[in-house]
Amino acid sequence: MERDHLILLDRDPQVVGIASQPFWLHWHEGTRRRRHAPDYFVRLADGRGRVVDVRADDQVDDAAAESFEAMELACRAVGWSSSGPGHLSRSSWRTCGGRPATGGAGVCGG
Repeated sequence: MERDHLILLDRDPQVVGIASQPFWLHWHEGTRRRRHAPDYFVRLADGRGRVVDVRADDQVDDAAAESFEAMELACRAVGWSSSGPGHLSRSSWRTCGGRPATGGAGVCGG
């Protein structure tokens, strides 16, 4: 599934750079320590950054949704867009506000 998304990102003319599992986000949830590594970071032709997580419906549990929320907040703080929590089929791919999988990558936040 990640490979398929990588192919779509690579074909998107707005994407000029891609890094796979580019960093770890660490945060505390009460006394519990959490961390999450997104699947991709992409640089867009206009200079904006986007974090992409690829996840099938049956893989988005409460912990994954919480990780996506934390990532979205962190990305917003630095001016990047990000994928958000949600449930998608195996044939679709996750980017916030994205176009259909057959149409390439979408961008969250316009």
